Amino acid sequence: MNYRELPWDSAFFGLPVASMDIDECDTPEMVQDVIDDSAAELIYVFLSPELQPRFEGILPKYGVMYDERVFYEKTLSSPVPKPTLPDGFSFAMIDQPVPELYTLARASSWDSRFAKDPRLAPKVGELYDLWIEKGLSAPDCSIIGAYDDRKDRTLRAMVSFKLVEDIGIIELIAVDSHCRHRGIGRTLLALAIDILFQQGGSRVGLRTQKTNPACRLYEFLGFSVGYVRNVWHLYKSTKNQQAPSE
Repeated sequence: MNYRELPWDSAFFGLPVASMDIDECDTPEMVQDVIDDSAAELIYVFLSPELQPRFEGILPKYGVMYDERVFYEKTLSSPVPKPTLPDGFSFAMIDQPVPELYTLARASSWDSRFAKDPRLAPKVGELYDLWIEKGLSAPDCSIIGAYDDRKDRTLRAMVSFKLVEDIGIIELIAVDSHCRHRGIGRTLLALAIDILFQQGGSRVGLRTQKTNPACRLYEFLGFSVGYVRNVWHLYKSTKNQQAPSE
């Protein structure tokens, strides 16, 4: 078991927050002891779907499962063929904040565990704004945007990514709802993967919700499921009072 306090989350959400990763060797008694001893009001719990039945006597007493998180991965062994954007669109690297960038990021949060949790949802917009600001300021992070050249070069889609040693990480991808199903997201993702390969990446990974329709796109581009984690939000002070999962 890996338990740790989360100072940044605690300061941002205004309550003590911690996280707990449950492993194969953990027992319900061990998990209960950690919950009892924790000073956190909110505990994020991560565990595999296979392990969840073992802890069904504990987790629902304190909270709700808000996410089935899928980790996709892909081996990079050759340059990625670059699909072309639809007519009237172009792409460019983004290194300055623009309003549409924040709008896209906020819109992409609709299925996140933070948006589903009614106690955290009021802060989701600000959270995604901070992620964009971090991506713009971090030297190891890149953002590519797709622009609609027919409408004053309006930003319609974006993808952010970075390389950690030889592992590429796709952090966020978002497409304007009026421009979906036109291959724009596929093109941006392929461009990001190709850049990561050219930078020396041997693998690329991303995480998303199991319910995200974009999972079909990732699998089309050759990603495979590495592993799945169920994510619970446990609130110690409201035992047996959590609303049912949506």
